[in-house]
Amino acid sequence: MSRDARPEVKTVRLGKLFAVADTIQALGLARKTAQIRIVNVVPMGHINLVDGQVVHAHFGNRVGVDAAIALINLRDPESEIDPDFACDQRTIDLPYLQLLLEAASRKDETALVKYPVEETYLADNHPKLWVILGPRSTDCPLKPGITTIGRDSTSDIIIPDPTVSKCHAAIEVSDEGVLVRDLKSTNGTFIGGQRITEARAAGRTRLRFGNVVAVLTCPVQN
Repeated sequence: MSRDARPEVKTVRLGKLFAVADTIQALGLARKTAQIRIVNVVPMGHINLVDGQVVHAHFGNRVGVDAAIALINLRDPESEIDPDFACDQRTIDLPYLQLLLEAASRKDETALVKYPVEETYLADNHPKLWVILGPRSTDCPLKPGITTIGRDSTSDIIIPDPTVSKCHAAIEVSDEGVLVRDLKSTNGTFIGGQRITEARAAGRTRLRFGNVVAVLTCPVQN
């Protein structure tokens, strides 16, 4: 290896170990340059820091401060970091601490009372929802219980598409199987091209939330 050659920098996968705000604060204090990607939303959102300051964020149709705050306030974010990720865009001009305070303020204004959900470790035989948005698809493992889907940041699976309602649909996983339920959405929930209010799913099922296509894969029950 030549003296000027740099070792390849690999992506650091944090999973759900840290909240987005904690990651920003750690990188800010260390004056690091990096990209934080949130991988369990569709499409993936990202926040860029340069020398410890947040300079850019993108999440769905949102860019800048609004995108950063939406990502910071996500519930159960699954994240990864690309160290030394170069970013030429500048859509945020706030010190990172001020940005975190603004995010906390907005979260307090819109806070809902929720019961804590214990972390469930998923085996390979659990259902998954593959959401396809443009050229990108993301797989979302479904925990036992109810998973909400919608455009709002309080949804378990967030789809920032204008044809998806804020609280669009829910998928319930239980010992009896998988149940897909529409939550009175404007543009409907569809299974196999048919608009549904509530329906069972099994095997590999094609869904549509508004204009967003998804594929639900369910394990075959013995």
